[in-house]
Amino acid sequence: MSSFSKGWPAIAFGAVALAVLMMGAWSSVGGPETASAQEDPVAVVEALIEEFGASIPTGDGAAIAAHLTEDGAVTFLEADGSFGIFGRAAMEIVFSEEPDPEFSVTVTEITADGNTVTGTIEFRDSNTIEAGIDRGLANFTATVEGGLVASLDVVDDLSDPQTAQLAEFFASQPDEEEDEGPPSEDFVEVRMTGDQEGSGGLGSFEGVVAAFVEIAPGPEGVRQPSGIHEGTCDDLGELAQQLAPVWNGAAGSAFSADFDGLLDEPHAIAVAASADDTDTVVACANLERAAAEPGVALPDTGSAATTADGSAWPVLALAAAGLAAIAATGALRLRRR
Repeated sequence: MSSFSKGWPAIAFGAVALAVLMMGAWSSVGGPETASAQEDPVAVVEALIEEFGASIPTGDGAAIAAHLTEDGAVTFLEADGSFGIFGRAAMEIVFSEEPDPEFSVTVTEITADGNTVTGTIEFRDSNTIEAGIDRGLANFTATVEGGLVASLDVVDDLSDPQTAQLAEFFASQPDEEEDEGPPSEDFVEVRMTGDQEGSGGLGSFEGVVAAFVEIAPGPEGVRQPSGIHEGTCDDLGELAQQLAPVWNGAAGSAFSADFDGLLDEPHAIAVAASADDTDTVVACANLERAAAEPGVALPDTGSAATTADGSAWPVLALAAAGLAAIAATGALRLRRR
Protein backbone atom coordinates (compact mmCIF):
# COMPACT_ATOMS: atom_id res chain seq x y z
CA MET A 1 0.00 0.00 0.00
CA SER A 2 1.47 3.13 -1.00
CA SER A 3 -0.10 6.21 0.00
CA PHE A 4 -1.09 9.12 1.92
CA SER A 5 -3.96 7.14 3.27
CA LYS A 6 -1.68 4.51 4.42
CA GLY A 7 0.31 7.02 6.14
CA TRP A 8 -2.61 8.05 8.23
CA PRO A 9 -3.51 5.56 10.94
CA ALA A 10 -6.90 3.93 10.53
CA ILE A 11 -7.42 4.57 6.93
CA ALA A 12 -5.32 6.53 5.00
CA PHE A 13 -3.76 9.30 7.05
CA GLY A 14 -1.35 6.32 9.23
CA ALA A 15 -3.53 1.91 8.25
CA VAL A 16 -3.57 -1.46 8.72
CA ALA A 17 -1.52 0.80 10.54
CA LEU A 18 -4.38 3.77 6.19
CA ALA A 19 -3.24 2.00 7.06
CA VAL A 20 -4.91 3.96 6.84
CA LEU A 21 -5.15 7.64 7.69
CA MET A 22 -6.69 8.78 10.67
CA MET A 23 -7.89 10.32 13.27
CA GLY A 24 -12.23 12.61 22.04
CA ALA A 25 -13.51 15.32 23.40
CA TRP A 26 -14.14 18.21 21.08
CA SER A 27 -12.46 21.32 22.36
CA SER A 28 -14.00 24.73 22.02
CA VAL A 29 -11.06 25.78 19.88
CA GLY A 30 -11.49 24.37 16.37
CA GLY A 31 -14.67 22.54 17.34
CA PRO A 32 -17.73 22.12 15.18
CA GLU A 33 -18.98 25.60 16.04
CA THR A 34 -15.76 27.09 14.71
CA ALA A 35 -15.84 25.03 11.50
CA SER A 36 -19.45 25.84 10.70
CA ALA A 37 -18.87 29.52 11.40
CA GLN A 38 -16.20 29.74 8.74
CA GLU A 39 -17.52 30.83 5.35
CA ASP A 40 -14.29 30.84 3.32
CA PRO A 41 -14.04 27.40 1.62
CA VAL A 42 -10.25 27.50 1.80
CA ALA A 43 -10.35 28.17 5.54
CA VAL A 44 -12.88 25.36 6.05
CA VAL A 45 -10.65 22.80 4.30
CA GLU A 46 -7.51 24.08 6.00
CA ALA A 47 -9.24 23.63 9.36
CA LEU A 48 -10.04 19.99 8.54
CA ILE A 49 -6.49 19.23 7.46
CA GLU A 50 -5.12 20.94 10.56
CA GLU A 51 -7.48 18.78 12.62
CA PHE A 52 -6.04 15.67 11.01
CA GLY A 53 -2.61 16.84 12.14
CA ALA A 54 -3.82 17.50 15.67
CA SER A 55 -6.08 14.46 16.14
CA ILE A 56 -4.45 11.57 14.30
CA PRO A 57 -1.60 11.48 16.84
CA THR A 58 -4.17 11.09 19.65
CA GLY A 59 -6.89 9.10 17.87
CA ASP A 60 -9.61 11.73 18.27
CA GLY A 61 -11.92 10.63 15.49
CA ALA A 62 -14.84 12.70 16.74
CA ALA A 63 -12.83 15.90 16.33
CA ILE A 64 -12.07 15.05 12.72
CA ALA A 65 -15.63 13.98 11.90
CA ALA A 66 -17.04 17.23 13.30
CA HIS A 67 -15.49 19.14 10.39
CA LEU A 68 -17.54 17.15 7.85
CA THR A 69 -21.21 17.16 6.99
CA GLU A 70 -23.39 14.42 8.47
CA ASP A 71 -23.15 12.37 5.26
CA GLY A 72 -19.67 13.59 4.31
CA ALA A 73 -17.20 11.34 2.50
CA VAL A 74 -13.43 10.95 2.64
CA THR A 75 -11.78 8.90 -0.11
CA PHE A 76 -8.14 7.91 -0.62
CA LEU A 77 -6.70 6.63 -3.90
CA GLU A 78 -3.42 4.76 -3.78
CA ALA A 79 -1.37 2.69 -6.15
CA ASP A 80 -3.13 -0.54 -5.20
CA GLY A 81 -6.69 0.59 -4.68
CA SER A 82 -9.01 3.05 -3.00
CA PHE A 83 -10.57 3.38 0.41
CA GLY A 84 -13.59 5.48 1.37
CA ILE A 85 -15.31 6.39 4.63
CA PHE A 86 -18.89 7.59 4.45
CA GLY A 87 -20.74 9.50 7.17
CA ARG A 88 -19.65 11.05 10.46
CA ALA A 89 -20.56 7.99 12.52
CA ALA A 90 -18.20 5.73 10.58
CA MET A 91 -15.47 8.38 10.57
CA GLU A 92 -15.55 8.69 14.36
CA ILE A 93 -14.87 4.97 14.66
CA VAL A 94 -12.38 4.51 11.84
CA PHE A 95 -10.29 7.60 12.52
CA SER A 96 -9.98 6.66 16.19
CA GLU A 97 -8.57 3.17 15.84
CA GLU A 98 -4.81 3.55 15.42
CA PRO A 99 -3.31 6.84 16.61
CA ASP A 100 0.08 7.66 15.12
CA PRO A 101 2.14 10.04 17.29
CA GLU A 102 4.52 10.54 14.37
CA PHE A 103 1.85 11.90 12.05
CA SER A 104 1.94 15.48 10.75
CA VAL A 105 0.51 17.14 7.66
CA THR A 106 1.15 20.47 5.95
CA VAL A 107 -0.75 22.19 3.15
CA THR A 108 1.77 23.27 0.51
CA GLU A 109 -0.69 24.54 -2.12
CA ILE A 110 -4.37 25.41 -1.91
CA THR A 111 -6.86 27.30 -4.09
CA ALA A 112 -10.63 27.56 -4.46
CA ASP A 113 -13.05 27.75 -7.36
CA GLY A 114 -16.37 28.50 -5.74
CA ASN A 115 -17.02 25.77 -3.16
CA THR A 116 -14.46 23.40 -4.69
CA VAL A 117 -11.03 23.49 -3.09
CA THR A 118 -7.93 21.83 -4.53
CA GLY A 119 -4.36 21.63 -3.34
CA THR A 120 -1.38 19.56 -2.26
CA ILE A 121 -0.37 18.24 1.13
CA GLU A 122 2.90 16.97 2.52
CA PHE A 123 2.66 14.31 5.21
CA ARG A 124 4.97 12.43 7.56
CA ASP A 125 4.19 9.49 9.84
CA SER A 126 5.55 6.25 11.24
CA ASN A 127 5.39 4.68 7.78
CA THR A 128 7.49 7.33 6.06
CA ILE A 129 10.02 6.94 8.87
CA GLU A 130 10.11 3.16 8.44
CA ALA A 131 10.36 3.53 4.66
CA GLY A 132 13.37 5.83 5.12
CA ILE A 133 11.89 8.89 3.40
CA ASP A 134 11.33 12.44 4.61
CA ARG A 135 7.70 12.81 3.54
CA GLY A 136 5.04 11.87 1.06
CA LEU A 137 2.94 14.09 -1.22
CA ALA A 138 -0.75 13.85 -2.10
CA ASN A 139 -3.15 16.00 -4.09
CA PHE A 140 -6.65 16.67 -2.80
CA THR A 141 -10.02 17.96 -3.95
CA ALA A 142 -12.68 19.00 -1.45
CA THR A 143 -16.18 20.41 -1.64
CA VAL A 144 -17.63 22.67 1.04
CA GLU A 145 -21.27 23.02 2.07
CA GLY A 146 -22.56 25.26 4.83
CA GLY A 147 -19.16 25.82 6.41
CA LEU A 148 -18.34 22.09 6.55
CA VAL A 149 -16.50 19.72 4.24
CA ALA A 150 -18.91 17.54 2.24
CA SER A 151 -16.23 15.50 0.50
CA LEU A 152 -12.46 15.11 0.57
CA ASP A 153 -10.70 13.16 -2.16
CA VAL A 154 -6.99 12.44 -1.63
CA VAL A 155 -4.74 10.97 -4.34
CA ASP A 156 -1.11 9.93 -3.86
CA ASP A 157 1.31 11.85 -6.07
CA LEU A 158 3.29 8.92 -7.44
CA SER A 159 5.20 11.25 -9.75
CA ASP A 160 7.06 12.37 -6.63
CA PRO A 161 10.09 10.07 -6.09
CA GLN A 162 9.67 9.84 -2.33
CA THR A 163 5.95 9.05 -2.55
CA ALA A 164 6.71 6.40 -5.18
CA GLN A 165 9.31 4.95 -2.81
CA LEU A 166 6.67 4.82 -0.07
CA ALA A 167 4.38 2.89 -2.43
CA GLU A 168 7.18 0.43 -3.13
CA PHE A 169 7.76 0.05 0.59
CA PHE A 170 4.12 -0.89 1.19
CA ALA A 171 4.14 -3.32 -1.74
CA SER A 172 7.22 -5.05 -0.32
CA GLN A 173 5.65 -5.81 3.05
CA PRO A 174 4.86 -9.50 3.69
CA ASP A 175 1.25 -10.58 3.73
CA GLU A 176 -0.47 -11.54 6.94
CA GLU A 177 -1.13 -15.25 7.16
CA GLU A 178 -4.72 -16.12 6.38
CA ASP A 179 -6.78 -17.75 9.09
CA GLU A 180 -9.63 -19.44 7.28
CA GLY A 181 -12.25 -20.27 9.86
CA PRO A 182 -15.94 -21.09 9.68
CA PRO A 183 -18.35 -18.70 7.93
CA SER A 184 -19.33 -15.73 10.07
CA GLU A 185 -22.81 -14.30 10.52
CA ASP A 186 -21.18 -10.89 10.25
CA PHE A 187 -19.46 -11.45 6.93
CA VAL A 188 -20.58 -12.29 3.42
CA GLU A 189 -18.31 -12.94 0.45
CA VAL A 190 -19.68 -12.92 -3.10
CA ARG A 191 -18.41 -13.55 -6.59
CA MET A 192 -18.32 -10.50 -8.86
CA THR A 193 -19.25 -11.41 -12.42
CA GLY A 194 -19.15 -9.44 -15.65
CA ASP A 195 -16.43 -8.05 -17.90
CA GLN A 196 -14.20 -7.55 -14.84
CA GLU A 197 -14.61 -10.62 -12.64
CA GLY A 198 -13.41 -11.03 -9.08
CA SER A 199 -14.80 -11.04 -5.56
CA GLY A 200 -16.60 -8.73 -3.18
CA GLY A 201 -17.80 -8.79 0.36
CA LEU A 202 -19.65 -7.15 3.21
CA GLY A 203 -18.84 -7.32 6.91
CA SER A 204 -19.95 -5.73 10.17
CA PHE A 205 -17.95 -4.77 13.24
CA GLU A 206 -18.82 -2.46 16.13
CA GLY A 207 -21.34 -0.38 14.24
CA VAL A 208 -19.33 -0.07 11.04
CA VAL A 209 -20.22 -1.93 7.85
CA ALA A 210 -17.26 -2.64 5.59
CA ALA A 211 -17.47 -3.48 1.91
CA PHE A 212 -14.72 -4.51 -0.48
CA VAL A 213 -14.42 -5.17 -4.19
CA GLU A 214 -11.48 -6.93 -5.85
CA ILE A 215 -11.85 -7.35 -9.59
CA ALA A 216 -9.67 -7.54 -12.66
CA PRO A 217 -8.38 -3.98 -13.18
CA GLY A 218 -10.09 -1.86 -15.82
CA PRO A 219 -8.47 0.92 -17.85
CA GLU A 220 -5.47 2.38 -16.05
CA GLY A 221 -6.18 5.58 -14.18
CA VAL A 222 -9.97 5.31 -14.52
CA ARG A 223 -12.19 5.61 -11.47
CA GLN A 224 -15.03 3.13 -11.66
CA PRO A 225 -18.00 4.16 -9.51
CA SER A 226 -19.31 1.43 -7.22
CA GLY A 227 -22.18 1.12 -4.82
CA ILE A 228 -24.74 -1.09 -3.13
CA HIS A 229 -28.04 -0.98 -5.02
CA GLU A 230 -31.52 -2.10 -4.13
CA GLY A 231 -32.67 -5.10 -6.16
CA THR A 232 -30.53 -7.67 -7.94
CA CYS A 233 -27.94 -7.67 -10.71
CA ASP A 234 -30.71 -8.59 -13.16
CA ASP A 235 -32.80 -5.62 -12.05
CA LEU A 236 -30.70 -2.96 -10.31
CA GLY A 237 -32.70 -0.37 -8.40
CA GLU A 238 -31.86 2.82 -6.54
CA LEU A 239 -28.44 3.39 -5.01
CA ALA A 240 -28.65 2.40 -1.34
CA GLN A 241 -25.04 3.15 -0.36
CA GLN A 242 -22.24 4.82 -2.24
CA LEU A 243 -18.93 2.97 -2.07
CA ALA A 244 -15.38 4.03 -2.87
CA PRO A 245 -14.65 4.00 -6.60
CA VAL A 246 -12.81 0.93 -7.82
CA TRP A 247 -9.27 2.03 -8.61
CA ASN A 248 -6.79 -0.31 -10.28
CA GLY A 249 -9.20 -3.16 -9.54
CA ALA A 250 -9.70 -2.65 -5.81
CA ALA A 251 -11.83 -0.63 -3.40
CA GLY A 252 -12.67 -0.77 0.29
CA SER A 253 -15.37 1.23 2.08
CA ALA A 254 -16.60 1.82 5.62
CA PHE A 255 -20.01 3.24 6.48
CA SER A 256 -22.77 3.04 9.07
CA ALA A 257 -25.80 0.99 8.03
CA ASP A 258 -28.05 -1.87 9.05
CA PHE A 259 -25.93 -4.86 8.06
CA ASP A 260 -28.76 -7.38 8.37
CA GLY A 261 -31.11 -5.06 6.50
CA LEU A 262 -28.77 -5.08 3.51
CA LEU A 263 -29.01 -8.88 3.45
CA ASP A 264 -32.63 -9.39 4.41
CA GLU A 265 -33.81 -7.36 1.42
CA PRO A 266 -32.46 -7.82 -2.14
CA HIS A 267 -29.30 -5.77 -2.64
CA ALA A 268 -26.35 -6.02 -5.01
CA ILE A 269 -22.85 -4.56 -5.30
CA ALA A 270 -22.33 -3.06 -8.75
CA VAL A 271 -19.35 -1.43 -10.46
CA ALA A 272 -19.75 0.93 -13.43
CA ALA A 273 -17.39 1.32 -16.36
CA SER A 274 -16.46 4.91 -15.53
CA ALA A 275 -17.80 8.16 -14.15
CA ASP A 276 -18.79 9.08 -17.71
CA ASP A 277 -20.50 5.74 -18.35
CA THR A 278 -22.42 4.75 -15.24
CA ASP A 279 -25.05 2.89 -17.27
CA THR A 280 -22.55 0.16 -18.19
CA VAL A 281 -22.09 -2.32 -15.33
CA VAL A 282 -18.77 -4.15 -15.61
CA ALA A 283 -19.04 -6.24 -12.41
CA CYS A 284 -21.94 -7.16 -10.16
CA ALA A 285 -22.87 -9.56 -7.35
CA ASN A 286 -26.04 -10.15 -5.37
CA LEU A 287 -25.52 -9.88 -1.60
CA GLU A 288 -26.55 -13.21 -0.14
CA ARG A 289 -25.43 -15.18 2.88
CA ALA A 290 -23.52 -18.30 1.94
CA ALA A 291 -25.34 -21.56 2.57
CA ALA A 292 -22.47 -23.34 4.27
CA GLU A 293 -22.41 -25.77 7.17
CA PRO A 294 -20.85 -24.54 10.43
CA GLY A 295 -17.16 -25.24 10.55
CA VAL A 296 -16.66 -25.22 6.79
CA ALA A 297 -14.06 -22.69 5.66
CA LEU A 298 -14.92 -20.23 2.93
CA PRO A 299 -13.46 -21.26 -0.42
CA ASP A 300 -10.62 -19.43 -2.12
CA THR A 301 -12.05 -16.75 -4.39
CA GLY A 302 -9.32 -17.18 -6.97
CA SER A 303 -6.72 -14.81 -8.32
CA ALA A 304 -8.78 -12.41 -10.40
CA ALA A 305 -8.45 -9.68 -7.81
CA THR A 306 -4.88 -9.69 -6.70
CA THR A 307 -2.31 -6.96 -6.72
CA ALA A 308 0.78 -6.94 -8.87
CA ASP A 309 2.78 -8.71 -6.16
CA GLY A 310 0.26 -11.56 -6.13
CA SER A 311 -1.44 -10.76 -2.82
CA ALA A 312 -5.10 -9.95 -2.51
CA TRP A 313 -5.66 -6.27 -1.83
CA PRO A 314 -5.93 -5.55 1.92
CA VAL A 315 -8.94 -3.44 2.66
CA LEU A 316 -6.87 -0.66 4.11
CA ALA A 317 -8.07 0.66 7.34
CA LEU A 318 -10.76 -1.87 7.75
CA ALA A 319 -8.39 -3.95 9.76
CA ALA A 320 -7.32 -0.84 11.58
CA ALA A 321 -10.95 -0.22 12.37
CA GLY A 322 -11.14 -3.52 14.18
CA LEU A 323 -12.39 -5.46 11.19
CA ALA A 324 -9.57 -7.91 11.64
CA ALA A 325 -12.29 -9.94 13.31
CA ILE A 326 -14.02 -10.20 9.95
CA ALA A 327 -10.75 -11.06 8.30
CA ALA A 328 -10.63 -14.21 10.40
CA THR A 329 -13.11 -15.76 7.99
CA GLY A 330 -10.37 -15.79 5.40
CA ALA A 331 -12.33 -13.65 2.96
CA LEU A 332 -10.42 -10.46 3.67
CA ARG A 333 -6.69 -10.88 3.20
CA LEU A 334 -4.99 -8.20 5.23
CA ARG A 335 -1.45 -7.01 4.92
CA ARG A 336 -0.44 -5.08 8.01
CA ARG A 337 2.30 -2.52 7.63
